[in-house]
Amino acid sequence: MVRWRWSQPILTHPHVSYFSSWGTFRNLSYAYLSGTTWCSGTWEVEPVEPALSETGWGNSLALERTYPYTPHISYYDRANGNLKHAWLSGTIWLSETVDSEGDVGWYTSLALDSSALPHISYFDATNDALKYAWLSGATWFSETVDGVPWDAGSTALELNRADLPYISYYDATPGNQNLKLARFDGKVWIVQTVDSEGDVGQGSSLALDPVGCPHISYYDATHSDLRYAYIPSYAVYMPLVMRNYP
Repeated sequence: MVRWRWSQPILTHPHVSYFSSWGTFRNLSYAYLSGTTWCSGTWEVEPVEPALSETGWGNSLALERTYPYTPHISYYDRANGNLKHAWLSGTIWLSETVDSEGDVGWYTSLALDSSALPHISYFDATNDALKYAWLSGATWFSETVDGVPWDAGSTALELNRADLPYISYYDATPGNQNLKLARFDGKVWIVQTVDSEGDVGQGSSLALDPVGCPHISYYDATHSDLRYAYIPSYAVYMPLVMRNYP
């Protein structure tokens, strides 16, 4: 699985995290294009985890919004069945275990909030559940969002302007096989079925528009189609009343 991000807001160089699943590697790596232009740029590659560690499956990359645009990566430690988070500190990659309660960390999606703190969506294979973890201060917290089969495939996480999470995912429960969206309103998780016309929702990708409305791309397995779902943006205009007073 490959995840990429652009440096922002000034730089436009691609950054990529990926798991090398062949040969003598089988580990998580990070690459970025250095230089001033695409044509003259050079790809720099750094190992995040040791070779043959089987650590780095289902990774997701996010960059901090300000210089030096520190990269963060969430991923699955297959050898130990844990969810992990790594970040670049200067020239050294540091990592930590986020969740180790059972076999957890499949199909991660990572987003950084306005304070550059990481938030991660992922699957819990032990309890067949979609979970969400976030860093508050120096402590990681996690909770179950929805009870769905763990092998449902990718999750996609985005945070709105208030740093509240939205997660799109596939509910592979027999008889369902739907695209779903979960969002946290500050008190409770609200789970909605977005599309239920056939076997739909695998491999979803989520983005929020400038007013916070979700847009999702996903696979329709029934018709072998790529589909797109969204909530239209709207505006409310108050009536303008003008009176001519004496």
